[in-house]
Amino acid sequence: SFPTRRSSDLLLAVLLLASSSIDMFGELALTGGNSAVDLQKQEKEKQQWEEDQYFMRSVCISALTEQDFVNLLGAEWKTSRPTKIDLSGERYQLDSLEGPAGGLLHEKLHRSRITLIDVSNNNLLDLSILNKSNGFDSLVTIIARKNLIARLSLSLPRLLELNLSYNELRVVPSLTGLPSLEVLILSHNQLSGSVDSLKSAMRIKRLDLAYNNFDWTPSQMAHALDTLSHLRSLAILRIYHNKFIACFKEYQIFVVRKLKSLIKLDDMNITIQMRLDIDATHLNALDVYDDAFRKRQIELARRQGANSDTTRLATIAKLTTIMDSLEDILEDPSLLADRIAIIREHAAKRADLRDQGRFNVEEEFWGGITGSDTDKDIIILTLVELIVTVMERHDTARSPLVDTLGYLSCVVTRDLGKKCLDLLRRMMLSSEHCREEAAYGLRTIVVPTALAFGNQDINSQSTRIMLDGLVALVQEKQISDEVCEITADLCPILLEWFLATESLGEDDAQFAKLLAYITSLELNAQSAASSDLANRCLFQLESKTLVDNARLRFLWLDILKISENLVRHCSEEIVDIFYTNATHAKVIVRARAVLTSSRGRHNELASEARTIACILDFVATMMQRKNEVIIECAETIGLHVPVCGLLRTHIVDPMILTSATHILTVMLAEPSVYASQAVKIVEDLRKVTPLLQFLGPKKYPDLYRLAIQNHSNSDDTDAPPFTELENELVTGAMVGIVTLVGFFAAEDESIPDDTARTLVNEAMNALGRETILLSLLVIPSDDLKLVVMRTLSKVPLSQIEPDEMGAFVKCLSDITNIGEGRTEEMLALVVKQLERLLLAPGETGQSFQIGFAERGVAEGMDILIANAKRATARESDEQEKLGLSLAIVNFCFSCTGIPSLRGSLRNLTVNQIFPRVMKYEEELHTPLASDVTLEQTWLGRSLENLLQCLQGDRLLARDRKVTIRIFARMANVLEGRSDYILVQGSRKRAMQSLAELAAEEAKMWDVRSIRQGHVYLDNQEWDDRAQQAAAFVSAGGPLRLLEFLLDLPARDREVYQLEQFVKAAEFPEAIATEIEAMTTEAGAVASKEKERDEALEVDMQEGDGNEYEKSAGRDALMIALQRDEDNVDDDNSALFAHRPDSLAWDEKIFHDPEKGEVNPAYPIAGYLRILHALLAVPPTPSCKRDLVKELRQPEILAKILALVTGVPSLGCNVGAKFLRVMTHVFTIGAEHEEIGFPKLEAYSVVALYVQQLAESMLYLLKLTKDQRLDPKEEVLSIEVARFVSATALAVPWLARFSESPDLNQYGIERCYDYLIPAVSIRVFVAMVLYDLQMDVGAGSAAITDHFVLQGYSRNHMKDRALIALSKILVRCRKYRYDVLEVFSVGEVFLAQNVRPSFLGELLENVNIGTFMIYIESFLLEYDAAATQQRVVTMEIVEVGGLSQSGFVLCLLALTDKKVYLLEPSKALPPYAGEGSGVWEPSWEALFPRPPTVIWEREYSDLVQIWRGYGTQVLALEWKGAGKRGDDGNAQAANKNPNKIYPEVYLFHQEGVREDIISNLQSYSAVRGTGAQTVSDSAFRNEVLSAAGQDAVLAVTVAAMGPLAAGTGLFAAAATKADPTPRLFVLTTTSLLVFDIKTEFWQPPEDKESRLVEDDHTPADLQKSDAAAELADEGADEETAFQLPSDEELAQRHAERIKPPGDEPDRGPRLPAKPVLQLFGKEALPPQEVHFETRNEADLTVHFQSKGHCIRFYTDSSREIWRRAFAYILTKSSSAWERKF
Repeated sequence: SFPTRRSSDLLLAVLLLASSSIDMFGELALTGGNSAVDLQKQEKEKQQWEEDQYFMRSVCISALTEQDFVNLLGAEWKTSRPTKIDLSGERYQLDSLEGPAGGLLHEKLHRSRITLIDVSNNNLLDLSILNKSNGFDSLVTIIARKNLIARLSLSLPRLLELNLSYNELRVVPSLTGLPSLEVLILSHNQLSGSVDSLKSAMRIKRLDLAYNNFDWTPSQMAHALDTLSHLRSLAILRIYHNKFIACFKEYQIFVVRKLKSLIKLDDMNITIQMRLDIDATHLNALDVYDDAFRKRQIELARRQGANSDTTRLATIAKLTTIMDSLEDILEDPSLLADRIAIIREHAAKRADLRDQGRFNVEEEFWGGITGSDTDKDIIILTLVELIVTVMERHDTARSPLVDTLGYLSCVVTRDLGKKCLDLLRRMMLSSEHCREEAAYGLRTIVVPTALAFGNQDINSQSTRIMLDGLVALVQEKQISDEVCEITADLCPILLEWFLATESLGEDDAQFAKLLAYITSLELNAQSAASSDLANRCLFQLESKTLVDNARLRFLWLDILKISENLVRHCSEEIVDIFYTNATHAKVIVRARAVLTSSRGRHNELASEARTIACILDFVATMMQRKNEVIIECAETIGLHVPVCGLLRTHIVDPMILTSATHILTVMLAEPSVYASQAVKIVEDLRKVTPLLQFLGPKKYPDLYRLAIQNHSNSDDTDAPPFTELENELVTGAMVGIVTLVGFFAAEDESIPDDTARTLVNEAMNALGRETILLSLLVIPSDDLKLVVMRTLSKVPLSQIEPDEMGAFVKCLSDITNIGEGRTEEMLALVVKQLERLLLAPGETGQSFQIGFAERGVAEGMDILIANAKRATARESDEQEKLGLSLAIVNFCFSCTGIPSLRGSLRNLTVNQIFPRVMKYEEELHTPLASDVTLEQTWLGRSLENLLQCLQGDRLLARDRKVTIRIFARMANVLEGRSDYILVQGSRKRAMQSLAELAAEEAKMWDVRSIRQGHVYLDNQEWDDRAQQAAAFVSAGGPLRLLEFLLDLPARDREVYQLEQFVKAAEFPEAIATEIEAMTTEAGAVASKEKERDEALEVDMQEGDGNEYEKSAGRDALMIALQRDEDNVDDDNSALFAHRPDSLAWDEKIFHDPEKGEVNPAYPIAGYLRILHALLAVPPTPSCKRDLVKELRQPEILAKILALVTGVPSLGCNVGAKFLRVMTHVFTIGAEHEEIGFPKLEAYSVVALYVQQLAESMLYLLKLTKDQRLDPKEEVLSIEVARFVSATALAVPWLARFSESPDLNQYGIERCYDYLIPAVSIRVFVAMVLYDLQMDVGAGSAAITDHFVLQGYSRNHMKDRALIALSKILVRCRKYRYDVLEVFSVGEVFLAQNVRPSFLGELLENVNIGTFMIYIESFLLEYDAAATQQRVVTMEIVEVGGLSQSGFVLCLLALTDKKVYLLEPSKALPPYAGEGSGVWEPSWEALFPRPPTVIWEREYSDLVQIWRGYGTQVLALEWKGAGKRGDDGNAQAANKNPNKIYPEVYLFHQEGVREDIISNLQSYSAVRGTGAQTVSDSAFRNEVLSAAGQDAVLAVTVAAMGPLAAGTGLFAAAATKADPTPRLFVLTTTSLLVFDIKTEFWQPPEDKESRLVEDDHTPADLQKSDAAAELADEGADEETAFQLPSDEELAQRHAERIKPPGDEPDRGPRLPAKPVLQLFGKEALPPQEVHFETRNEADLTVHFQSKGHCIRFYTDSSREIWRRAFAYILTKSSSAWERKF
């Protein structure tokens, strides 16, 4: 009966398949012992085989080896980087591109630069290894002509050309992974069907679809042309020699008409005239020609009929050929490629043929095979086993064999087609890879084949057998949705059948069932929906034939399911059709009829139970779509009564139980029904408690028995234990019960007196609801576990007992099933429940924290690492994985907020897990997936844990997002950032996303905000920060991070920077040599002196060849620095004409989202913030000291420079941040005695970087007109000025070249020339001019909100540039004339000169700096004991209480040894001009006079520093009176040395107070125990009391200026200037003037205000925190983390930052007297605000009856009031404008 040529051997092979193995020769060898003769024979055969293989390889190559690469690429192929691989020669007959040695995936083959691969003329079945993931990133061209490729899956973002002509493609492949494709050649394949997949290749220019099997009707061609019209670049198209052309030769006209971009069609050029002629031709729509097309087809078939039978017989597929080929493959694997092609070809031929004419295709296919049906069954079994065996042994054969199964699915005889589909079903249920292969076969072969047969005759045997097999596939729950999506193309023929069939019978059941399943998907239902379909369903539902015939009931139920799908997924119009027809009421009547006819036995009868359940499901769906249905069913029909009756029976069928509980839940969810019927339903169901019996041993066995008895063929009705329960009907019923229980467990605050829920919950609690539900978690049903957890999450936490808490934790102990089903989702719900318990108020939360939280953390971390190391292939799987990981991280984050639980988050086990989780996230997650922010828990507050992520086998990649987060976390810990961040205006504990972290990282640092944030750290966090920082620095953490960030290009830059150090070291030596020569040669010295005294000019113009280069005088400089424009352009978008390339930046987080490569600026910015935290807000003094010492080393500095110069300076403010760090490093401070001074060459190397920045900034400033710089550019300018200021201050300390003051001064000036090039000075001048023009609104007369916003958002470039210029001009006199003249002749806008008051401020700064040099020499003479004493800073202050006349103008001088209070000479020098008689620094400019020393004090005597209100008030408490300059040591000795003496200082300049405080703190820490700085509330309270509810906008210490006599509206008496300092306060409604009584000041007693730092920016202009937009869904539940009150926070922080020792004994307090007395108060708005143009910075404000003239000490102070007044005036009802 076996007609095959090796039938007996084949049968033996099948029978022995389980106990046999295939040896390397491909022959069958039985396992067991062998004789010596057999072994010798096998060895001889093996040797012969190897010789044959060697011979064959000399003829052709079927697999790539290393020798092939040698022949192809040369002997050095392992080190070379080839760009082209050509495997198309005659010697190559490749079956695969991999091979035993790896083939093209060989680990030694460099693939990154390969641009072209030619594999034509081989036997390849696929090209899947040519993907980006395998390293073919640069691949541009693939030529794979003449192979056996039947499918394609490529991901190559750079591929431009793909040639797949002469292959076996049957559908146009997906091109989603080829976004750059321009040339696609698919000619000479077997393509048919749609070309929709071409839509994803928008760049295609050339497309070749010629010589294929496209058989489009005209309407189908119209669709194809619509698709091709999306290809906007398509220029060349070939589609001739396809099947449709024989019947539609006019197609080319329509193609040219539709595709406007074509220049060539079917190798014919499209001329302009041709296109014009076609466009002028009137054409009908293509679908009009469908009838004519079909007539042509029929005629063509008739003509070919005479020869068709002969042709078909000649080409008919043979089953024997397929089986013989399979046998050949098993015997000789080398025949694989050839035989697989034959197998696929014959199977495809069988699918293409239909029964027609004088022969039967089925008989011909089985031709030659005789025997009984049993024999044929054995043949089919053998065929299937052969296919399975070949698949298992040859992976490359799986794809074509899947196609073969698909083609054979149409074979009717002995159900071969159904068995083939069954094998595909089993494949989809096995591995993921097999599932994808089988799904692809279904989509590309089975469905098109079934569609072809169905279009010809849907009732044919082939169609029916294929649809039967597909029904079996869609009924598998695991793959149902996927198969329904694949089979959606069958929907049209099924709909056509359904709409055309009047009377349905048993033979139609499978069609209806398949349609019911297909339409269960939303998209399928919507595409199928129509009023005709809805009406047809209604017609069939009311058909007496179907309703009354029990044998057709399942068909009726499938139609009901189709109707349910339409109602669930389709439009309101479709739903209204069913509602209008009262379908819900009719089917309810049908259900009642079934109940009546069953006489109460409906639970025992399968058909009746299923019918009732399906009806309830349909009605529930109607209720969900139409609220009126709920009302009708509840109020009119009373549906809840019979439903409750169904649930009250002792035993309920599981399907009925599921549907009944579901419909009750839907009904009760409607508020009106709940209000009227809930209590009745609860009472009718006896408080729902009987349903709990189905969840336990009482009724569960009966429920299981009914499930098996009614809905299964099994005879085993014994209920298994819960751990083995897999019956979906039983678990579905349990889901319905638990859902109903959960509905009543959820509290509804909208119902004040919820009697129904109260009754149910009381009854449930009595029965142990939580315990019963927890017992269900062992059932292996994901849906049930999920609904149980969701229900438990609704139960009030106070009702959960400790043993139930333990049960929750125990749910986390089993991690074996992670990744299967919906286990991750269930575990995530468990963890969220644990978090709820953790945060629960009262005893519940405490009980969980004490007894279960630590175990929960341990179990959670085990799950986290097990989950983290899972690789996921699909996005949905990754989302499930992330959901679980994030739930655990959130739980750990909540534990972090509870100090007693932090220990469980930092132990050896957990610490080892942390870096592995971070590494797994980097390797296994897609770049744009959510962040697993484990580092934001207490684990991540350990810097050692974070460092572990940057070393060893857990080393992160420097260019991935996890690295950004690690660096950001380190910086946050070192800065002292709390987990309490600003969320919607209030502080909440919350984690930050990558985007939020990046936004924060991109900003410039604000030390004030950092210090203010310290108050939110609890004591444990505060202490831990200090410990972590100390260990981090001592372990070389900063250097380890630096080494981690340095890549190869940075290493090259490092070498360059070290070379610059070597060169820079030569300069100080050259200066020393030069001065030494000048010392020995007096003549040379004189010459140099003469040279110094000449009026030198600084070339402050760039040699850029501009038109103003040859202009005379200083006007040329002004033109170079700014460009006057007559017409002011207010368009912000026209900020610059050209932007220098060096100042371009990019702050996108990802540079390559697909690869996950991030912007390198972010980790570098994080690293710089780490350094800044240790320098600006050091947790311990040693941290800063050790770090400064380390960063001053040339090797370290070269590395940092190499790192910073590798990214744009403006990106993330990297350039500015680097300069801020360097300013801290190179500022000479109190610690210089311990760590020494920096070297000049270090300044020099950074100065080179500064010079490059300055040149770019200068060019940028030249291009500005009236528009602002970008804030980043302003910040960079400021930091350049800040660093240059630090350099200018440091040079005199370091430049000690000679004992001669003149020679040393010469050396200092030479250092200035070298370290501070002229371009820096030009930049500072340009910064000042730019800021001055912005002060006056860039010449605009209108006072707008935009001007106000700009004023408050500006970064004070002028102030910082002014400081830098002042420091330089103090030492470099040769620049003074040039700079001052530039400002003197400079114009801003509207011909406005630079303000005289600004020039006065600049001159005063220079003069006070010059006088400070004299003071330094004076103090050396005054206190000879203090050798080498250097003045660190000196400022003008007003001090009260020193004389009876009020305030005394003094100089507060801080040296590196002591603090001095000096009073300058009161005598008016003869060269002083007329003035007020108040001392001015200019008096000491030429001939400085010695001041009077009021006192000198040691830093160790400083007790407390009080930061006063505003920016100019400072109070210091000293121990002892100090050494008095007037009464000497004798009188000082009579004073109490331990008494605390307070003293208040009023500074003239804004901003200098903070520098004084910083120096006082650092020097007092070095010389003593350190003084604490706190805020003083004495001044503040007085001001706020007078201001009332008004916001304060400006607070300034100033004097009264002269007020001229006014006339008319502004009539007022003339007043003279009064130098007495007063406090001027501007609020939103008034101007307040206070007299200051510093003698009444004493330390305030309230500790809560000691940390307050006021911000006078209007509330509506304050920038919100980056996290202000953070959505915090769980904020309301975080009752455990409510912040303490502000007073408690302030007191806690004040205690931990105070110096060691007891609070100073200040003695008895004096009676309190106000330090401020209100002098005047004027209501706003004023009548006029006048900014005077005098030398003094005067501001005159006229009110209705009087005026005030405020004389500010500096121009900068007045500008604060300018913006504050502008804010007030924009809020007033009157329109204000400026006049110049």
